[in-house]
Amino acid sequence: MIVHSPFLRTYQTAVPRIARYPDVPVVVWPIQEFTYLSSKHCAETTGAQRRSMVEDYWRRCDPAFVDGAGAESFSAFLSRVRLLHARLQDAPDAFIVVFAHGQLMQALRLITAMPDADDETIMAILPAYDRNNPIGNTR
Repeated sequence: MIVHSPFLRTYQTAVPRIARYPDVPVVVWPIQEFTYLSSKHCAETTGAQRRSMVEDYWRRCDPAFVDGAGAESFSAFLSRVRLLHARLQDAPDAFIVVFAHGQLMQALRLITAMPDADDETIMAILPAYDRNNPIGNTR
């Protein structure tokens, strides 16, 4: 099975595999990237302009916090990651290729390595883990 998020860019990344294996089922799962800043606060801003908002968000370390319209709490994000983890574990004999996003894959790594960790612990670890263990984009 080929799984991708509802974001166009993951579908576009998956297209060569879909074309190579036309008989393999293709499904969309809710594994989109984590949107933790509201577009209201960061519309028409550069990465440099958002840097302080990003740092403030992660420093807050509040998994229930929602920045505003269009944003998601860290706990809601982790619920999606845990659903992905459960789906993958429920299909141990299946060959599944997942096209997803960086923070989601990093969170999946962490909950796999630390299954009993609470949301706040994962939130406290994720930014540094992501910086120190980068996942490259596929081509």
